[in-house]
Amino acid sequence: MVFSNLAIPFNKFSPSHMHPPRDLVILDPGHLGHMVITWSPPINLDNKTNCSVQYQLEYFNTYKNSWSSVRTIRTTYSAQFDLMKDVRVRAYTLLRGPCTNTVIMSTGYTEVIQKPSDTGLSSRHSELEWAEECPEYILSKGIRRGCNFTGKSLPEFTDINFCVNGSSPQGPLKQTFISLQTQNHVKPGPAENVQLLIGPDLQLHLQWEPPAGRISEHCLEWEVKRSRGALDGEISPPLVSDI
Repeated sequence: MVFSNLAIPFNKFSPSHMHPPRDLVILDPGHLGHMVITWSPPINLDNKTNCSVQYQLEYFNTYKNSWSSVRTIRTTYSAQFDLMKDVRVRAYTLLRGPCTNTVIMSTGYTEVIQKPSDTGLSSRHSELEWAEECPEYILSKGIRRGCNFTGKSLPEFTDINFCVNGSSPQGPLKQTFISLQTQNHVKPGPAENVQLLIGPDLQLHLQWEPPAGRISEHCLEWEVKRSRGALDGEISPPLVSDI
């Protein structure tokens, strides 16, 4: 019996004909749990230019104890993981365009599970190329309880990855990986460009702009105080509104 290759018309492309991404790899650049995930396009989609290809990456977020997913046209993605737990990622192929008339996803997926590898505190800032040990430990009764980063100037509102480990007479302790953001708790300046406008409905509209500086707008809260003058010239106590 002679078998011949079956040519599938591209306008009838279906999920069963679509392969998942290839060469799914988890890379550890030494950034204390901030891992890089890469993959390659599936072979059977080469030269298929009349449809756009996307990928759906799913990874188990141990901090939330649930799966997180992202869709992208790229073949790389980075995320924070707890290296003391399994790192689990899987990838699907998505296809959209004239070849499908809708969005279809591969029925199969490529999956990689990376097991955790077998004293002190290390940190890595996003602008550093390597991890550094705590420059000055905070001691309590001779035991390290914290770290003092005084004198270390870091950009505000940027992420720092931490790894905390240790030892005991029974052996090494379980490591903890966490990512925190530096924030400068300072008193912001007053609002700028404050304007009081009268709208078509004869209502007063107060608008302003956040103060200049590096403090992100989502970190600010606003408070508006207003008062009303009486006919006798007296001013009523101000009313306060939180915005």
